[in-house]
Amino acid sequence: MMNKTDFYMSLTNEQQREGWIKFNIPNPENGMRGINGEGVWGWLSPEDKEKWADDKFTGKISAILLNDPLNFAGQLMIGSEVVIQCHGENRPTLDVEWAKENLMFPEEGEERNYRVFFNGGKSAEVRSSSIYNAIRAVLKDTYENGEPFALEGVETLED
Repeated sequence: MMNKTDFYMSLTNEQQREGWIKFNIPNPENGMRGINGEGVWGWLSPEDKEKWADDKFTGKISAILLNDPLNFAGQLMIGSEVVIQCHGENRPTLDVEWAKENLMFPEEGEERNYRVFFNGGKSAEVRSSSIYNAIRAVLKDTYENGEPFALEGVETLED
């Protein structure tokens, strides 16, 4: 997977704005079924933006991520070039086939150990079926203790 941060930053402000879109990353917890999920910002080339703007287009196009998503944290980040599936009038999603070929996520129901780094060097080990849910568990505990939450990273631990 290529990181295109330098390319994106070389564009003018106008070129950047013209390519902005929102797309969803379906939750890996449910096998990435459906078109809902975590909303993220992406950038499209002018050619792909034209396809995206066509409410009848249902093909695949490339996008550059413009923010760090929680789904697949540590694997997808700002500048990651990804493939998205367009759904006509509905918001596009990360392409499931591309995700299964390029990203690591457990099979449904399989659990792994994760270490979540947050809030200036703190960490917590969590057993969960996805990085997304491990982050959510630490986030929930942190908020319940009255602390703000700033994610710094996630590591998958060997079983």
